[in-house]
Amino acid sequence: MINIKEKLIELGFKEPEKNFVFANYKSYIIHKDYIYISGQLPVSEGKVIYTGKISVNTNRDELKKAIRLAASNLLWIVNSAMSYKKKKIVQTINIKGYLQCEEGFNDHSKFFDEASNLIVDVLGPKFGVHSRSVIGVKTLPKNSQVEIEGLFAIL
Repeated sequence: MINIKEKLIELGFKEPEKNFVFANYKSYIIHKDYIYISGQLPVSEGKVIYTGKISVNTNRDELKKAIRLAASNLLWIVNSAMSYKKKKIVQTINIKGYLQCEEGFNDHSKFFDEASNLIVDVLGPKFGVHSRSVIGVKTLPKNSQVEIEGLFAIL
């Protein structure tokens, strides 16, 4: 059994007070044996922490932190959904990443590995490895640098 909460705390992530949504939608929907998770931003204490366009001059460590924070928020949502369903095992199917970039930035996949690596670190290689897409976009909600959505199977 994988304890998502315990693993995230062990990795230094603070449990959010609640699942934040910024408009008229739910943070996740469970349909049959799948958890569909809405796009998660690098939010802490109700505020987007990492904002603005990513460029070739963006601090790489800060960008990695932004991606890891958004990915941790995705996993906190998975934890909430699994608690609701009273289930213990989840398989990552797919994640999609959106990076708010300036023209000329093309290291999307390289930096988005931070999200993939965190998910594998938390869920292990058996349940964490997934397919993914990552694209650069002109804008994101709340001027966030990154947004990550996910699809997980309940086993």
